[in-house]
Amino acid sequence: MFDSVLALYSRMLTSKGLTTSVTPEFLREWQDRLMFGGKLYSLIVKQNGTPVGGMLLARYGRTAEYIVGHTTDEGRTAHAGQLMLWTALLVAREQGLARFDLGGLHPTLTPPGIASFKRGLGGDPYEFAPPQRLTPGVAGYFID
Repeated sequence: MFDSVLALYSRMLTSKGLTTSVTPEFLREWQDRLMFGGKLYSLIVKQNGTPVGGMLLARYGRTAEYIVGHTTDEGRTAHAGQLMLWTALLVAREQGLARFDLGGLHPTLTPPGIASFKRGLGGDPYEFAPPQRLTPGVAGYFID
């Protein structure tokens, strides 16, 4: 199922001309390096045998995090996105996870439809500290 989700995601990035740091190559490398029990969880929705939606979730600690997802036009018509999200929430709950992280919600960079969807779920918003450039020689991470 991972390969099917990756194929849907790749086609979407190409067709929309999108660039992201979460590339199909990155996702493949990440998946390949994870131990069996920690692999990215894959969900696929099919309509008449054809994939119309796919989602990847990371699981760590007591949290599931929505990493990538895509629905085709046919999938959107059939509400595949809602089915995937609801299924992901049920799976997380069955696995004893306490939190479901939908990922970022940037005031200007998140597309309006996605922002509306995330706000509509009534989750608790959070913010990361702004990126910092650390002085060379100082212990810590270099963030550019």
